[in-house]
Amino acid sequence: METKSCGSSSSNAIPSSKKDLLKTLPYFMKRQVFDFFGCKDFSQASRVCKYIQENWIHKIKNNLLPLYVPEDCKTIQEALTLVAPTYRRCDAIDLPVGTRVTARHVSGGGFLSGTVTRISTSALQSRLQYTIEFDNRNFAASRVATPIKDIRILKQPSNCLKFIKNIVLGKGEHIVEAGDEHGWKYLDINSPINILGKAGTLNNDIIVLGGFRINEKIQGNVCIQNITVKHLKRTGIWAASPFTLNNVIIEQSPMNGIVAWGKEGIGICTNIKVQHCAHSGVSANSGGSITLIGSRTSVQNNCQKNSFEPQFGLKVYGTCRSSIYLVHPLTKEIVSKNNNCHGNWGCHYTNAVLNKDIEEHIKTIKELNGKDHSEEKDQ
Repeated sequence: METKSCGSSSSNAIPSSKKDLLKTLPYFMKRQVFDFFGCKDFSQASRVCKYIQENWIHKIKNNLLPLYVPEDCKTIQEALTLVAPTYRRCDAIDLPVGTRVTARHVSGGGFLSGTVTRISTSALQSRLQYTIEFDNRNFAASRVATPIKDIRILKQPSNCLKFIKNIVLGKGEHIVEAGDEHGWKYLDINSPINILGKAGTLNNDIIVLGGFRINEKIQGNVCIQNITVKHLKRTGIWAASPFTLNNVIIEQSPMNGIVAWGKEGIGICTNIKVQHCAHSGVSANSGGSITLIGSRTSVQNNCQKNSFEPQFGLKVYGTCRSSIYLVHPLTKEIVSKNNNCHGNWGCHYTNAVLNKDIEEHIKTIKELNGKDHSEEKDQ
């Protein structure tokens, strides 16, 4: 073997500067290449190439580039942190009077949405304390002298990733690792987002081990599609803002399968299965409403554990404005079967209610928003 000196040339030597062959391709061919790029690929390549960065931004702003789990992000929690607003711990500089926050309504209690109305100083420890006026005054009107450790503010994601609206989950189990203050493994949703099972994969092959908590005052819709939800700590899907479920299985929750809470908790659910939950399968609570569509919709084998309040397969609860609608040809008899405790459907209102109210608040309707769904096809 011949050894050449450092100064010698070789026909196999790598040139000091390479030609950008991708840039020389026709526009339509470059687009075809970029169709194979994921968000992680764009993120890495755009650091050294301006036209790739421009194409990345174009795709994101036009909702053409989803975030894939686990290819782009290892976990669904990481993906949500990148693209959606999240409630996080804050500093005093973040909390002037008038700031919107979520805070514990009592020490060690749950978090409620509210507004900072007053700032004071602790006489003993010289630390700032905050008075929070809560939105849901029926639950808790306010909390005085709230320490900063009990307050969270909604922080927006940085850079262009905030334009991503689709998170695509691949085959396998997606474990929700971090719990809230109670240890409940919820994924908190605070903005419109689509969480989708990967196309071509069965929904029972994409399993989220944790629940979804769709919080209040979301301006838009949250869509969950083609996955299985197993929240082994609490309710499977709890929603206080508009949501849609398509081809979703919710099972084995130790509480309820689905809860739509409050007047903004409006759910449209197509071809869902709710099964083997300890309490009610589908519950509309405190003015919430849920509409069930599709021939594969079923609510079966729930209410497996006795509780201090009545549990049903289909349950309306809290106020007489709560409702569950089934779009023709679905009926409550077709959808809700073999649910234990108090039966397949029923009401549990604050005030005594006659049985006839069940027919008014859990009923079949002919169509939804002017569209006839009687021939709704499986998705």
